[in-house]
Amino acid sequence: MCNRVGRLCLGVALIALVSRANGQSVAPLPMSDSLANFDAVQTNIGKRLLLAAPQVRLEASQIRTFPVSARAKPESVSGGEKTVLLHQIAEFANHARSEEVLFTRLAIGFIAGAAFLALIGAILSFARQHIAAGIAGLVVTAVISFSNAYPLNALSDFYRGLAGQAAALQIDCELRQPFTVDFYNSAADQLKLLYLYEGSKRPSFANYRVPMQNLTEELQNVKTKSDAVERARAAMTQPAQDPRL
Repeated sequence: MCNRVGRLCLGVALIALVSRANGQSVAPLPMSDSLANFDAVQTNIGKRLLLAAPQVRLEASQIRTFPVSARAKPESVSGGEKTVLLHQIAEFANHARSEEVLFTRLAIGFIAGAAFLALIGAILSFARQHIAAGIAGLVVTAVISFSNAYPLNALSDFYRGLAGQAAALQIDCELRQPFTVDFYNSAADQLKLLYLYEGSKRPSFANYRVPMQNLTEELQNVKTKSDAVERARAAMTQPAQDPRL
């Protein structure tokens, strides 16, 4: 009984400590540290763009970013700049959705075509049309081999993931008020990452990997670093509290 009561008291104490820790707000980083972290993220994206395909560099060059100041007061972008960025995000989302639909239809078409040709081959074989049945069988084998070598399903999943990330980014931008320079740069960098992933991580022959988990982590990292800058600005504008309180 004593052991049971002791374990109960220990559990209550641990719950109280965790609740107290969760209730405490995490102090924001200093502005210099927050800006340095966000600048490191932008620099990394810029270096990767230098090594990217020409088409990716071209698309990324059309996405504008603004210089970030260390002032406490957040700066807002104009409605026109927000509209341009939203249009660029929507263009990428529509492109990704169209590619997803294309590869989904191709995958379904190859499966249906192979099944139909297999049925025709079986009918011809029953009709003792062995030559025609053999030709149909060879075509079925070729169709199945191509669909196995070329990752139609993986491409469909890949573009579905890109379209989902772009749609989430678009909604986030549409609902954001005020649309600050920090948030604008974060959204622009996330869009550049989407173009980078399409150009470098796209599944190809004998490559079925769909590395969407890495993309999600990188997008979240950009958002986290940008949010840290905004929290640092907010901390600079708040009056200092009396340490005796």
